[in-house]
Amino acid sequence: MSQKTIVILNPLPSEAARLSGLARNLGAVIAASTAREASERLDGGPASVVVVDSSLSASEALGQLMGPATALVLTGADEGDLRPAASAWPPHQYVDHLVTGPSEPREEDFVRSLERALEDQRQKAEAAALRRAVAEQEAKVREVYEEIREIKGLINTNFIREIEKRIAIEAQYVWFQRERERIEVILRKIYAADDVSSLLDIVPDLRDIVHAAGATMYIIEENDVLGRYLKPLVWDNAFLTHSDFSKYITPLDSADFAAAVARYGHAVNAEDLESDPRLSSRYRDLLKAPPKSLLAVPIMHDRKVIGVVEAYDKKAAGSVGVQPFSRQDQQILQSLSEHMAIAMTKLNLIQYDALTGLLRPDPFFEKVIQKVNALSQRRKEEGGVALVMGDVDWFKAYNDRNGHEAGNRLLRELALVLKNSIREDDLLCRYGGEEFLFFLGGLKSEDAASQLTERIRRNVEDHVFEFQEFQPERNLTMSFGVTVFPRRQEDQPARLTKADLKRLAGEADLALAEAKGKRRPGLVVSDEAQPS
Repeated sequence: MSQKTIVILNPLPSEAARLSGLARNLGAVIAASTAREASERLDGGPASVVVVDSSLSASEALGQLMGPATALVLTGADEGDLRPAASAWPPHQYVDHLVTGPSEPREEDFVRSLERALEDQRQKAEAAALRRAVAEQEAKVREVYEEIREIKGLINTNFIREIEKRIAIEAQYVWFQRERERIEVILRKIYAADDVSSLLDIVPDLRDIVHAAGATMYIIEENDVLGRYLKPLVWDNAFLTHSDFSKYITPLDSADFAAAVARYGHAVNAEDLESDPRLSSRYRDLLKAPPKSLLAVPIMHDRKVIGVVEAYDKKAAGSVGVQPFSRQDQQILQSLSEHMAIAMTKLNLIQYDALTGLLRPDPFFEKVIQKVNALSQRRKEEGGVALVMGDVDWFKAYNDRNGHEAGNRLLRELALVLKNSIREDDLLCRYGGEEFLFFLGGLKSEDAASQLTERIRRNVEDHVFEFQEFQPERNLTMSFGVTVFPRRQEDQPARLTKADLKRLAGEADLALAEAKGKRRPGLVVSDEAQPS
């Protein structure tokens, strides 16, 4: 079947109709209450995706709807029913499950799950077609070799050479098809990545597909000191810790290969780099060896550069020394970077910190401004709000003793503790290093801000972290600084700006410094905050 066909199996007509409506834009939809009924309505081929309620997932007739590439999405109202039903299918079968029903519609989650299932089905179908084509081509090559052997003694040498050239071309085509299979494997990994770590695990595959000695992956960030700059998440095959970032970053306006790619949005494919002014000290001093050839391509989202992928020193098979990267290498890396952009957007690396999954500062400030100004527009009397700056006590000592990898694990675990310690309407971001910035709303007094912050501090103190017994207090603790500011109550309230928030965050940071100066763990509330 050339058209994508989505089968919805659900015993509730109203729920089947609702899910059919959500799926209609993605393909032809067949809704039925039984698998047998749906099978009768399929016109000669398996479904692309079968969406089946957990109560029908054990039906023997379900197999009549399935082909080798068909994806399965289990739905139902109870997570406890869905997990066993999903695990009953063989490992090679694509199975997703999602709690959805009249009481918990989750329409956006359902559409995303359906899109993932259709993408998996498409990739499996293309891979099967590719395997068939490669097998047919290899058979043709074998046939040609047999023909050459038979006629070699009957025709002149020049003609034989022409035939051998043709065989070389056929062999090159087979090689290309095999490379395409490797690319398909990388694409499946990219679209299966469900967190930043699994996405970064793909960087070695990008290095290997273009036969490079090393690879780097950057994202674009911005701050008041450097402006916009490139920060590597992987540098020359190594996964960086937070404390390493500062020596590898480069501003976008600097004379640097990666910066030029980010600045102009065009790939760079260069060799004989010694005299190139873009060979900055980062490459000379911080790579394992100064590169002889370099290929860098932009990662684009909505026509904007959000990152860069870079490969160094092409290692051609059977040759000695470093080679230039080919146009084909550039095309492959550019194509894969487009898919990396989709995965990065899905994981929202533009808004969220790669290590902890928390908001980055700029998106955090934007969300705070939206919340505060929306309250002002509606004239809602919900009291004041607060910014709270929190910092891990003796974090350097923790890193020095236990290593940067342990420090990264600590920050990831701490982020979960902090996120679980705030209320649903509060906001949290990783402000930098081991610093975290909170927004607390709906406060009736400064005491309320102090009480909420104290609760967060105690949750951290009570949580058991790895290696905390070696800290100076024999525990992992945090100190906090709080700045409370009321919403304006005038008839025409002033709009809160990012500059206001950065000033208030600075006051919270000063209060934090005072808390650390008095004792650890500590908490200090600033009483000077009045937004301009």
